[in-house]
Amino acid sequence: RVMIPVANPNNAIQLVKNGFKLLQAKQSQVELLNMVRVPEQIPLSHAEDYMWEGREAITEAMIYLTTYFPVTTTIRYCRNVARGIVSAAREKHVNTIIMGWKGKTARTDYIFGSTIDPVIQKSPSNVLVFKNCTESSYKRILVPVSGGPNSRLALEIACTMVEENEGYIVPFNITPPGRETLDLESFIEKQCEQHVTESRYHPKYAVSRQIADTILEESVNYDLIVIGASNDKAIAQLVRSTIPEEVAERCDKPLVMVKATEGFETLLKRYI
Repeated sequence: RVMIPVANPNNAIQLVKNGFKLLQAKQSQVELLNMVRVPEQIPLSHAEDYMWEGREAITEAMIYLTTYFPVTTTIRYCRNVARGIVSAAREKHVNTIIMGWKGKTARTDYIFGSTIDPVIQKSPSNVLVFKNCTESSYKRILVPVSGGPNSRLALEIACTMVEENEGYIVPFNITPPGRETLDLESFIEKQCEQHVTESRYHPKYAVSRQIADTILEESVNYDLIVIGASNDKAIAQLVRSTIPEEVAERCDKPLVMVKATEGFETLLKRYI
């Protein structure tokens, strides 16, 4: 079950196009969610006055989406959009939330914005954030891998989005000098029922103290970057951005940032 928060019909349609192969692979049921924010100064008893925009967005999006997927819809009013999305995902037992990001906002107290940051931090579901993605499949996908559930989910997403016949995935591990290198072949093999074939995966290693810069330099050779979000609970910090968030902000390539729920068990083996 996949939830797509809808700001407008074009937003919903683009997000479905971004994740089309993923939705197909999982035989997904799509939940369109429109959170209508009611200003603090307006009594909630007048919330109905703000609902018509949400209904219009949901209706237009459904006309397109029902051709491809089972679709259900929810329109809610709220004071805070992020809290409303997290609450709805928990209530509806959603597996994945798909959101879009246009890039750095003017606000300095958030990395992705006042809606996406709290959803990444608090969502009970997997979260996928798409940036600059206009295609449904890609030939060359770079997946920075550090280990852990976010890296496993990033590999799963890359598996569903890569071009079926000619595409390949490069799991990429960067280790600071003097640190132990992650065994990528072993890491990937543990997620699969069979050994990884060279035609599909091309693991790559680098040694560098400037991890974000190294990922960005490597990214110029690829059509898509899929990267796991930071595990830092306090993701929105004024002092610094973590490496994945820095890469997402500076990268001009199509990019998907993923956050796995705690206890996530990879489904990667289904797509190999």
